[in-house]
Amino acid sequence: MSADPRVGPAYAGLLAAGCTFIFFATMMNTVTRGWPAWYRLAHSGVPANATVTAVVPGDHMTCYVEFMVGSRKYTSVDQVCHAQKGDVLAIRYDPANPSSATFRSPRAELRTQILACLIMSIIAGGVGFRQKQHSMMSAAQQ
Repeated sequence: MSADPRVGPAYAGLLAAGCTFIFFATMMNTVTRGWPAWYRLAHSGVPANATVTAVVPGDHMTCYVEFMVGSRKYTSVDQVCHAQKGDVLAIRYDPANPSSATFRSPRAELRTQILACLIMSIIAGGVGFRQKQHSMMSAAQQ
């Protein structure tokens, strides 16, 4: 089977990078909070103090927290928590949806997730480029 001469290495690399970005962006926005939620927390999140009600070390150090907004009590769950039950943590919550809260830096989370997608896309693009270049050179030698 010969390499399709209409599809050059640059196109193959861009196609691989684009598909990889779409895949990882979709996964990050359906499995986790998602970029819009992190953006809202970063730009309009309200600071509050929350009390840790439970810690589940076997589940990515998941913490369950309770906090007050006005006279109403809310609960939230977040991961990568190194606190003990009863500890008070500084959190940020979404005023439109107070049960969406985090003790992590929303800006750092958003930046990390977007950079991870971009880095994986660049790697996939490089692999796609090299694979296509290699297949074209192999076809030319035959």
